[in-house]
Amino acid sequence: VSCNVVDDKGQAASATVSIVVAIPPPPPVVEVVKPTMQSLCSITFDRDLKRPDRVDNEAKGCLDDIALTLNRETSSKLLIVGSHSDKEVNRDSAVRAMNAAEYLTKEKGVDPTRLDLRIGPDNSRSVAMMLVPPGALVDANGATSFDTSSVKRTGPAYGKPGETKPRRKPAAPTK
Repeated sequence: VSCNVVDDKGQAASATVSIVVAIPPPPPVVEVVKPTMQSLCSITFDRDLKRPDRVDNEAKGCLDDIALTLNRETSSKLLIVGSHSDKEVNRDSAVRAMNAAEYLTKEKGVDPTRLDLRIGPDNSRSVAMMLVPPGALVDANGATSFDTSSVKRTGPAYGKPGETKPRRKPAAPTK
């Protein structure tokens, strides 16, 4: 760029400046890491043969930890996959998943819309739980969704603190 100027007294000045426009370097390549599901603890239903779908105290410990994780990960969801043994039916898987979900929602205050309940192909009496962050692809390994309103449950989902078994009434004295 050249510039020439002359003032009213006839004095002149000129200047020349070179401007080089460089092409900026390309932005750094940012590798987008997609969030992935994270396996959390699993619960089993092998101890109480009379109530094979009831959440026991050990399972409550696992579910308490999961509730804390969900409180920290407020935008994540929880995938709950119930399973049954080869001698059981899909209903057993569904009831186990529903009982775990009921404990989380009623006792721990977890929003039920954050829970995705499914039944899985695993040949065990268990419930597996996975944390699903936003944007993660759900890989349920063949687990399928089910309609909770079509599953009939019997008995309580879990024991409540202070709950004891009902005692038999003493027999009336005989004379």
